Parts: sequence; structure tokens; C-alpha cells
Amino acid sequence: MDTITIEAGTDYIDPGATVSDNYCLPYVMPDLTGTVNSNLLGKYILTYNMTDCEGNVAKTMTRIVLVVDTKSPEIALIGHPVHKMIRYQQFIEDGYTVSDNYWPLSQITVDTLSDYTSTSIAGMYYIQYQATDASGNVSFTEKRIILVSEFNSI
Repeated sequence: MDTITIEAGTDYIDPGATVSDNYCLPYVMPDLTGTVNSNLLGKYILTYNMTDCEGNVAKTMTRIVLVVDTKSPEIALIGHPVHKMIRYQQFIEDGYTVSDNYWPLSQITVDTLSDYTSTSIAGMYYIQYQATDASGNVSFTEKRIILVSEFNSI
């Protein structure tokens, strides 16, 4: 049994099957049963049947096609990755965008890691984001640096 794995959303081009016969060639072609939907994750079974010009039936051959999602989602910060502000100023996060090759946004979770608590203490802080799709693929992280200074310089 032959197994082929393809990425979701890519075109599946069947490599076909090789036929040999001691009498009827070159007029013998195998019949293919089954289809592959490369836009839907899953296991697809294709079968190849052949009957030669004399009515002899060959052994059925089977191919399994696995449509998988192995690509990680992509996450990108909106705005500049470094946010400069003075102490006690209100911090407003610009946010991020997320996209995936297969899953809708409702099937993607975004985790937030942070050491930022408030702007009452001067220092350097961060907020970091990481996206995971329903197939378990994890994005690279995106990090926004928050620089809180004691006062404005002139």
C-alpha cells in the first residue's frame, strides 16, 4: 500500500499506477476510484482496478493520501515593536494580526506572556504573543518592548 502526504491547500496530482500485461498492452489503463479534497484534512483512499482485454482481473492496488496541516500560524505586531512612554502614562497596546494557511481565526489561540504590570515604575518591560492553530502548530513569538522612562527629556 502506497501512502502520500500532502499539505492542506496544495494541489494533489495523482502519480497514477503502472500496468503490465503479457498480451493486451498498450491498450490497458487502470480504473481509479476515489478522490482527494486537498482543502479538507483527512485520509483519502484511492483504489486502482484493472481488467485486461481478455477479462483477466488484476489485484486491486490501494493508495492512501493524507492531507495534513504542518504549517504554523503567523502572528505580527501592529505598530512599532518598541513602545516608549513616561512614568504613569497610560499604556495602550496596538495589538497584533494572526493568519493561518488552513484554520479560521476562531480555531487559533493566542497566548500572552508578559512581565508588564504598570507604568508606575520606570524600566523595560515586554509583552510577548504566540499563536497555536487547531493542528497544534505553534508560531514564532512576537515581542513588544515597553520602555517606561522617569520623565520626558528636552
